[in-house]
Amino acid sequence: MKQTFDLYKQYFGVTQSDLDVGKVMNGMSPAHQAIPTTDKGIELIKYYNGREVFLPIQLFTNNGLCLDLYLCTVRISSQKTIIRTQVSERKGTIKEKFNIGDYIINIKGMLVGENQSFPDKEILKLKELYETTDSVELYCALTELFMTGSRKIVINSLEFPEVEGKGYNMRPFTLECETDFVDTLIQI
Repeated sequence: MKQTFDLYKQYFGVTQSDLDVGKVMNGMSPAHQAIPTTDKGIELIKYYNGREVFLPIQLFTNNGLCLDLYLCTVRISSQKTIIRTQVSERKGTIKEKFNIGDYIINIKGMLVGENQSFPDKEILKLKELYETTDSVELYCALTELFMTGSRKIVINSLEFPEVEGKGYNMRPFTLECETDFVDTLIQI
């Protein structure tokens, strides 16, 4: 975990308190605990290598490709389109809300290889998710609050920053995604 924290700190500026994944609740093993979920049934906690991870992410496509991301941070942002009209002999402008833009979802995380190996399988899955022309769906308790009615996203960019040192079994990555709410367009 220390090596993971060092890479997070180096590449993403994340602090130790941001990475605290908690302890096993009340001394009980994960198998004996009820996993808390959101109102929509999305798990708030999963267990990865025997440790509790808060806000795990799952990406999948209709053709069965699935990737679980456990060591991530998520940032959500959006901007409104607002029409501002100047009016003579008046201070300021009149504002009309025109539209709420897409939600931009930035995911920064680590891909960790099984048994201390290089995470080539995970990198290839993430690459395939980025390159797919199928719709990609995102399951995460935090994004569920913003993505009403649809979990579809478009992956705009994928980055694997350079890694210095001996962390060959971990690979940092950054995904920039945006919501994709429109399923079909009907021409009248």
